[in-house]
Amino acid sequence: MKRIIIVLLTILTVFFSLDYNVCSRADDPVYYLQNTDGVITDNHLSNDYPYNNANVPESYLYQEDGKYVRVEYVDKQIIIEYYSSDFKLLETRKLDLQLERFGGAYHGSKYNFIVFGGTNDEESDETEVIRVVKYSKDWKEIDHYSSYGANTTYPFQMGNCSIIELNGLLCIRTCHFMYTTWTEYSGIRHQANLRYIIDEENMTLVDEFYDIWNVSNGYVSHSFNQLQCTDGQYIYGEDHGDGAPRGIYLSKMNPDSIDPVDWGVIYYVRGNEGENYTGYTIGGLEKAGNNLITAISHVDMDNYYDSNQYNISVLVTADYIDSTTTQEVPYSSHREGSNVFVSNPVLVKLSESRLLLMWEESSSEGTWSQLVLIDENGQPVGEQIRCGARLSGCRPIVINGNVIWYVTDGSAITLYKMDCSTDNSLQKYSEQGVICKEALDKVLSDYEYSIECSDKGNVEVTLTKYIGKSDTTDLNKINYIQNVPVSLTRDTYRKNENLKKVDLGKKITVLPPYCFSECTSLNDVKMDAVISIGHLAFNECKSLTSLSLPCSLKELNLGAFQKCINLETISFASKGITFEDGDYMFNSCQKLKDIDLSAFDFSQTEYMNGMFYNCTSLTKLNTETMDTSNVKGMRNVF
Repeated sequence: MKRIIIVLLTILTVFFSLDYNVCSRADDPVYYLQNTDGVITDNHLSNDYPYNNANVPESYLYQEDGKYVRVEYVDKQIIIEYYSSDFKLLETRKLDLQLERFGGAYHGSKYNFIVFGGTNDEESDETEVIRVVKYSKDWKEIDHYSSYGANTTYPFQMGNCSIIELNGLLCIRTCHFMYTTWTEYSGIRHQANLRYIIDEENMTLVDEFYDIWNVSNGYVSHSFNQLQCTDGQYIYGEDHGDGAPRGIYLSKMNPDSIDPVDWGVIYYVRGNEGENYTGYTIGGLEKAGNNLITAISHVDMDNYYDSNQYNISVLVTADYIDSTTTQEVPYSSHREGSNVFVSNPVLVKLSESRLLLMWEESSSEGTWSQLVLIDENGQPVGEQIRCGARLSGCRPIVINGNVIWYVTDGSAITLYKMDCSTDNSLQKYSEQGVICKEALDKVLSDYEYSIECSDKGNVEVTLTKYIGKSDTTDLNKINYIQNVPVSLTRDTYRKNENLKKVDLGKKITVLPPYCFSECTSLNDVKMDAVISIGHLAFNECKSLTSLSLPCSLKELNLGAFQKCINLETISFASKGITFEDGDYMFNSCQKLKDIDLSAFDFSQTEYMNGMFYNCTSLTKLNTETMDTSNVKGMRNVF
């Protein structure tokens, strides 16, 4: 879907109850908690396919002893964080990446497990390509199983790593690039599924599969996603095939054998064998009652070559696996040309007769998640709702009828908790966090703004121009817009001679070049979250007498405070502020008396021409940490 510019239209927000949130109600139930003390990452929509294939999940959640435990792969480490029931960070642990690749984590009934992968460019049978490490419940390493060679050059490549246990056996269903020499295509490392069954107690191999084989033996190539579930007797496995077969492959196995006792292709797709684009994604597999439920997004298969619009369906397969025993139940019906982004769905089993189906949507109408409870036949058991919850690669857990997962967006960790205990329990969340045009216009009535929606559902709000008549503006009114960045342009406030006081709130992190240039009446600026100040941002702010720069500030640029002729004091709450070009930064700040340069990191500085030129009142300059060894230009510094 092409990128869409949306002007003055609906936007999703996940919000706190603030006076500014015109869409909240006093009796709205709280369905999320936030934390900023944990390791901040960005896993929003990481459950979605980045291209034609799924990715290995890097975010996991479980509950133990009344605590939430977050497990996430971050920068070649596994971060383990313990949270209280009200989502306060209690403890953080770290584990090292034992091989080059992270495959997945699993919280079992007796032990915890992590799967690592090693690369094998040399195609050596002596190279360790899979290591499954067993840990105690408090993450102390106990033992491990290693697989060598295994016809593998790159494990987990272009797919998932699904881990499940049954009867003391750990079942791993993933994928790999194989040896060149094992394929019929000279010079090509083919991609296919890869499976292991491991005895959890002694960490020995029970069964494995890595060869080129037949579909009847469970071999799928290419396999772009791998899912598993169990009914307590059998393991059910599912692969996203693009060639052999070209469709969704579903199999049923005894837990101690990789050989299927039943298998079939439950969803065929158009296109040529091995053509990577398939027009569908798989988001979930669960056994409910006597049926297997598969959640998918897909284009119109009857219009395969011309269809670009995805929709959501569930496939309901009877215990006898075959396409003829599979029924499709649609849950969205966006018409071709609607340009609605539809994410890969999430499917969560609550009981044998209740499952939760979720997906995200974005379009020129805004962005939100759709949620509906369905039964074991794939039919809705309550009204489908939309709300502001976001989705991620964190597989939800179920506790006392509540579906719980977390999302990180680069600024905070949000824990969602949705009551699904009855057929109608979702209704209380309906429209929560969905901001309509009327509400957003009310909040931003003194601004012109635009909204940009990417083809992956990410949304950004840009405040293009302040048009208010007041000489004061306070952007704390948009702090409630969570998981959606808000930015300024160089013309948002530029040359506004009426504006005196600005509070940028907590959403604005960057002041673009010329942002407040020639705001000649401006005398009070608060910028709690600003990280970067662009060149000439405060140029000729002639009424500005003092300025406090926040602890978040990391970067300044040339001429940032040039010709602030009445600026007397400037304070820095942070250290290590960098600038490559400091030319004319304080030029003609004629009343400035004192600057503490210990706040600056000069290691990247190349130019300081005219930096303090015409600062005629400057009497004190702390230069103890000033290092000009890399500076190329220092003409007329003073």
